[in-house]
Amino acid sequence: MSDLPRINDRDSLEAWLRTRPQGDAFEIVHRAALRLMPLSIAAMSGPWAQERHVTATPILRLNLILGVAKAYPTPEIREATELAVRSAHNVESAAEGVGFSTERGLAYRAYISINTAVGAAHAIRAADIHLTGYLVDGALLVINNALATLARRNVSAQGYWNSIAMDVHAFVVGRDVNTVPLWADVSPLAEQWQASIPVLRSTPAGDFWRDWYQAALDGRPQDWALLRDIALIPDDLWNEGGNRLDREIRNTLERHRLLAQVRDLKAQLQASDTEAIPLAYRGHNNPPELVNEPVHEIDRLVDVLDEAEQALQKSKPSRSLLRHIAQSVATTVTAIAAYCATLGDEVLKATAKEIGSSAGKWMVRAGVAYFVVNQSAFMELVEALKQLARVL
Repeated sequence: MSDLPRINDRDSLEAWLRTRPQGDAFEIVHRAALRLMPLSIAAMSGPWAQERHVTATPILRLNLILGVAKAYPTPEIREATELAVRSAHNVESAAEGVGFSTERGLAYRAYISINTAVGAAHAIRAADIHLTGYLVDGALLVINNALATLARRNVSAQGYWNSIAMDVHAFVVGRDVNTVPLWADVSPLAEQWQASIPVLRSTPAGDFWRDWYQAALDGRPQDWALLRDIALIPDDLWNEGGNRLDREIRNTLERHRLLAQVRDLKAQLQASDTEAIPLAYRGHNNPPELVNEPVHEIDRLVDVLDEAEQALQKSKPSRSLLRHIAQSVATTVTAIAAYCATLGDEVLKATAKEIGSSAGKWMVRAGVAYFVVNQSAFMELVEALKQLARVL
C-alpha cells in the first residue's frame, strides 16, 4: 500500500493524471460529476421545474451516457452525447434563470450539478481528439466546481478527496474503477439521494434509474451493453418523455433480460450434453441409464437459442422473427418432453437421483435430466418472447 500515490489536493491529482492514459482522467471526471447528481435530481421536486416544463430525464440521460462513452467510444455514442448535452443545457438554463425567491436555492443546486455534468462532457470531448492535456484541465475544473458546491453545503473536502484517491488507487492496482463505491465513506449527499427517489417515481422508467444510480453508489458492476442501448434510444423519444420513453426503456430492459436468459439456458444445455457423454455408454439399458435420446432435437434447440441470441442483440428485433423463434422453441421442447414421457417417471427419477446430489443433475447425456427440472424455464421463455413481440 505504501507504493500507492497520495492524492489529497488538486496538485497531487494533476501530477498523477499527467502521467496516466487519458482513459483514467475520463473516468475520474465522469465519477466526479456522478457524485453530485442527487443535488440536481432532488431539486427537480420544486415548483420552479414544473413552471419551466423541465424534468430530471435530461440530467439522468447525460450522466448515464458519460459512463457509456468510455466503454463504447463510437461515433453513434459521440453523437448521442452531443444531443444529451444539448438537452441538459436546456434544464441548466432554466435553473439559472430562476430569480431570487424561495425556489432559488433548489434551482441553483440543480444548475451547479448539471453544470458539473456538462463540464465533464466537454472535458471528455477532448478525449475524442486525443487532447489529453485539455481533458486533464477539464477534469480538474469539474472537481474544483464540485468541491465548491460541497463547501456551500458545509461538506468537508477531505471526504471528496478520499473518494478520488480510492479511484486512483483502483487504477494503480488494475481494478475496474466502476466496481469501486462512489464515496470512500458515507455519502454526504445521502439525504439528497433519498429526496431524489420520489422524483424518480414520476420519471419514465424511474425504477431503472434508481437501480442504476444505486449500483454506481455501491460499486456494483453495470451492464454496459444494456446502458449503451438505453443511451442510443432516439433523441425524439428522450425529448418527448412520458409513456413512450418509459415503454422504450422497459422494452430494452426486457430484451436484455431475455438475452441473458437465452444465454444461460444455452450454456446449461450445452454443458449437460458435453460433460456427461460417458454416462451414455455403460453397455446396458437398465435404469437410470438413458437410451435412444433425442440428440437431434437437443441440437435443434441449441440452434434455435443461437438464433434467439442473435435476434435479441439487435436494438429492434423483428417481431415476426421473435414469434417464429418462440414457436420453434415450443415445438422442440414439446418433442423432447414427449420423449421424456416415454421413458417413464421411474427412469427419470432414478437418473436425477443418481446425479442430482450436486451440480451433476445438469450433466445428463443430451440434456434429458435438464428437462426434468427445467422444462418450465423454456416455456416461460416462449411466452416472454411472444410478449416482447407484441409490445415492440
